[in-house]
Amino acid sequence: MLKLIAAADRAYGIGKQNALPFKLSDDMAFFKRMTSGSIVVMGRKTFDSIGRPLPNRTNIVLTRDGNWHKPDVWATGEIQPVIDLSNEFDVWVIGGSEIYAQFLPYASQIYLTEVDAELDCDTFFPCFDKSLCRVETLEDHEANERNQFWLCYPQVFKGRPMRIGLIGAQGTGKTTLAKAFSARWKTPFVETSLSRLFKVRGLEVRSEMDFDTRLDIQRDMLDYLVEQLKNNPEMIADRTPIDIAAYSIAIAPYGATPEQCERLEQHVFECLEAAEQLFDSLVLIQPGIELTEEDIRRTDRGLINFVAQERITSSSYYLLSKVGVSKEGKSVRCGVIPLFLTELEDRLRVLDKFTTGVTHKACYVSAESKTLH
Repeated sequence: MLKLIAAADRAYGIGKQNALPFKLSDDMAFFKRMTSGSIVVMGRKTFDSIGRPLPNRTNIVLTRDGNWHKPDVWATGEIQPVIDLSNEFDVWVIGGSEIYAQFLPYASQIYLTEVDAELDCDTFFPCFDKSLCRVETLEDHEANERNQFWLCYPQVFKGRPMRIGLIGAQGTGKTTLAKAFSARWKTPFVETSLSRLFKVRGLEVRSEMDFDTRLDIQRDMLDYLVEQLKNNPEMIADRTPIDIAAYSIAIAPYGATPEQCERLEQHVFECLEAAEQLFDSLVLIQPGIELTEEDIRRTDRGLINFVAQERITSSSYYLLSKVGVSKEGKSVRCGVIPLFLTELEDRLRVLDKFTTGVTHKACYVSAESKTLH
C-alpha cells in the first residue's frame, strides 16, 4: 500500500530552506513508529537534509541525476517501480513537496499532522480534495516542552470507496480488465452474470423473440442487475445499466411503432438513472481485441460479432454522453479506453489514472494552490 506521511502548518507549509519549520518530538516518534520496517521514499533534497539513510527502513531516493549513489540507498528516476512495490509492500512517501505531488494520485492513505501555527514556509504539501476522503483524527497534543506548537495528529485521509463500472460489447475484455484491476487494488470484483435470470425465465441466452418481449426481459435484467450491485459500497463491475440500455437500442427495429419508441425511451432513462446512482466512474472499453472462433461460438452470452459490437459501442458512446450529474448532485466521471489499447497492462494503466480521484486513492487537485478544499 502506498501512503503519504507529513506534518504541515495551517497553510500546509512543510519546510523552509530544506529544513522542518517546527520541532515536534511526539510527531517524530509517531513517524518512526509508523515507518519502521517499511520502505520510505524521498527526494534527493530530503535525503540531503536528513544526511543518512533512515535506520530499519529500506530507503529509496527519487533523483534525476543518474550518477547519484549512496550506500544502502536505492536511487531511481522513475516512480513506476515504487508504485509496483506498493502493490506488495507498505511504502511511505516522506517528502519533499514535488515527491508528494508525484505520488499523491496513487496514495491509499495520507497521514497528515496538522500544526496549529502559520509559519514562514517555502515548500507546501500538495492540494487534494478532502470531500472525496474519509477523515479519521486520532488525537490532539498540546504545546509543551516536546512540541513547539499544538498539533492534531495524524489525520488519516482514506479515499471514498470506489464504484467503477466497465461498459462495452461482448468480447471487449471487460471481465479480464475488472479482475486484473481488482487484484491490483484489492477492489471487490462483482461479476454480473445474468444467466440465472434467463434460467428463471426458461430462456436461452440467444432465444429468438419479438422486440416487445425482448424489451420486457431487458427491463427485468435492469432490475436484476441493480439488485446485484446496489449494496456494494466499493466495487468494480463488468456490466452496467448502460450496457443494458445500449443493447436495447441496438436490437430495436427500424420500423418501431410510436408505442415501442416510448417504451424504449423510458427504459433508457431508467438505465441512465440507475447508472448514476450505482457508480462513481463509468469507463467504456472499445472493441480492440480480435474475436476468436471460440468467442463467437460461445452460447452463454449474447450475440457477438463485428456488427453487434459496433452497434452496441455506438449506442454506449451516445448514452455515456448523457451521464453527468444526477438529481442529487452526485457527479459521475465518464471516460473511454482508446481502441488501440489492446494489451491488458496498457488498459490497466489508463483505468488506474482515470479512476484517480473517485477511488480509494487520494484525489489530486493542484500542486500550484496552497489551499485545501
